[in-house]
Amino acid sequence: MNIDDKSQELTFFLTKAEATKGARQFFQFVTQASELDPKNFAKFGISLFDSPFVLILGQHALARAHSRCFMSEYQLKEKVMHQLANPLVAARILYNQIFLDDDNKIRSVNDVTAQSTVVVEAPYVFVYEAGFSYVRVKTIWDLRMGHFILRPEYDTYIELKDGEFIERAREEHITL
Repeated sequence: MNIDDKSQELTFFLTKAEATKGARQFFQFVTQASELDPKNFAKFGISLFDSPFVLILGQHALARAHSRCFMSEYQLKEKVMHQLANPLVAARILYNQIFLDDDNKIRSVNDVTAQSTVVVEAPYVFVYEAGFSYVRVKTIWDLRMGHFILRPEYDTYIELKDGEFIERAREEHITL
């Protein structure tokens, strides 16, 4: 099974856990799952808008951060926490919350197609997904390696320049 298949499984795994458990049980479940399978994902408790969330760094994001950006887990977590500290970025990521519907299909609460949010903080591109109790970094890209192609399931993207928030119109390719 390749790394992208694992990434998709984690989305289904998390949305299914949210659908079948309450918030407290979800947090306990994710904690136990990360302890039993530390190679698949790391989790951290965070607060966004005075609500508890779990930040999840999955195997795919950790592997991509290391291979594409030469970042450790700690460095990735620090960059992500810095981005999530910006309330405009956090609000945009949470706007695209996903859930598992009755037909076991992953849907976005506010948009039929957008299930992810892209945050560009040059030279890096971060792709996030959010559930009702978690935020997950799906992948990371270094623009010095080439352009980043937006997929249909990605939302309009956010650009951060010197910590300032700029929401950009959807483009097919993101370059430096």
